[in-house]
Amino acid sequence: MEPLRGGEVEEAGHNALHEEERGFLQERLALLGKVTLLVISPYLVVRTVAHVLGDSGSLLQITLLIGTLANFGNAISAGLVWLLCSWRPLRMGVLKVIDGYALYFFAIGSGVVSWHYRDDPFSIAAQGMMLTFAVLLRAVIVPSTAFRTLWISLPAYLPVFLVAYLAWASPEAALGAGTRVGRLALFIIRGLLGPVLAAITSKIIFGLRREVRKAKRLGQYQLEEKIGEGGMGEVYRARHAMLRRPTAVKLMRPELAGEQNLLRFQKEVQLTSQLTHPNTVAIYDYGRTPDGIFYYAMELLEGMNLQELGDAYGPMQPARVIHILRQVCGSLEEAHAAGLIHRDIKPANIILCQRGGVYDVAKVVDFGVVKQLEGVSGKAAGNALRGTPYYMSPESIRGTSLVDARLDLYAVGAVGYFLLTATSPFSGIDHQEVLRHHLETVPERPSDRLRAELPRDIEDLVLQCLEKDSDDRPPTARSLREKLAGCGASGKWTQAEAKAWWANVETVRPAAPSARRQVIDPTRRV
Repeated sequence: MEPLRGGEVEEAGHNALHEEERGFLQERLALLGKVTLLVISPYLVVRTVAHVLGDSGSLLQITLLIGTLANFGNAISAGLVWLLCSWRPLRMGVLKVIDGYALYFFAIGSGVVSWHYRDDPFSIAAQGMMLTFAVLLRAVIVPSTAFRTLWISLPAYLPVFLVAYLAWASPEAALGAGTRVGRLALFIIRGLLGPVLAAITSKIIFGLRREVRKAKRLGQYQLEEKIGEGGMGEVYRARHAMLRRPTAVKLMRPELAGEQNLLRFQKEVQLTSQLTHPNTVAIYDYGRTPDGIFYYAMELLEGMNLQELGDAYGPMQPARVIHILRQVCGSLEEAHAAGLIHRDIKPANIILCQRGGVYDVAKVVDFGVVKQLEGVSGKAAGNALRGTPYYMSPESIRGTSLVDARLDLYAVGAVGYFLLTATSPFSGIDHQEVLRHHLETVPERPSDRLRAELPRDIEDLVLQCLEKDSDDRPPTARSLREKLAGCGASGKWTQAEAKAWWANVETVRPAAPSARRQVIDPTRRV
């Protein structure tokens, strides 16, 4: 497939923007119809009751009947607008016709009521005020430029203006020339005030919305709602002007702006983009906005991270734990082979989702503190304390200059412990206590923590990963993956079971929070 040319890219972006505006206009017109119906309904009920209980044939009854019929017509019109715009997508031209129709139908009703009250200047003025309310309501709800609001509002006053003119200019009115001109002039001034105020309102609201939309656009990406945050930035659901695939955009936090942090953020995307393993989040694009905000776009993962899953549903079946950890090891195997160590493997950085009809796909994300290994020895200097306390290896806590990819395997063991028990290996009242446990304390066996039997092989393998001395751990991610494949429960978590779990995830009752014995945020990075 040939790449799109510059003009085609611009046209695609324009089409996406047009579709966004069309959808938003239809949504707001539906809201206008709904609000109008809710406002009119009480008046309609009161007028109907008054008409039924009144004296038949009286002038008041006729007046109430006319007002009731007008309100009834407006209610039907508002309900019709609401239903039409809530039914299915409509073309922009149709929506603009509905926009004008909704206001003009109300204006005609006001004209009919005004004609009945033509001998009462106060009543005619009251109808003009009601029309002004409708014009302002439209300006507040419906997205519109000031010019469109002005030219669509002015004709709406013609029926009431015509009634006022015929009522006060006719010989039957028996008004002096000065009184007649004064009334008409005052009425026209009041009438013009409504469209002018509506136009100003539209200009302010339309301008603010345009500024917000501009602020939320990054190149070809339109930001939507915030869906998470990592150590270096916030993550938003986004939509590309051309591509229809779901996208997530990560922006560097403004408070972290600075040359060193910018380089670190840029390094994250550059290193992550080198990785192509199916269990590593895919990077699509990256760039900087004109005002200097660095961002990158990646695949949007619909699912939940392991921290959320453990907190909500409690311990996992050993077979499922093995299934997940093998995928994480596959991701790390490629990263380690490329000379990269993650340094922040934790449940919150592993997303469990559905991809291409496959269930329980694990995705490793957030390479924000990734370390590039030096030379063939796989060792690198770096004394900075980086990572999340609940999942940090002893050597990374000590700040030794000799660290390698086995610190990631320690974290994988801690993640496995969390999945088996829904608790972290160690807990404490603060970070220092948790870190001290990593350095000095032998972790409790998961079966003892859970007070239930667990397969010995997976339990021993998790504890081996949590050895204080890195030489006592599995030497590589590949060897750990192979050891996991050799466990008795390996392969016993089937796609049928995974599919059934995801199908019922909305109805499964979350497990009660376990006694985690930790009072600090287990996802917080230092």
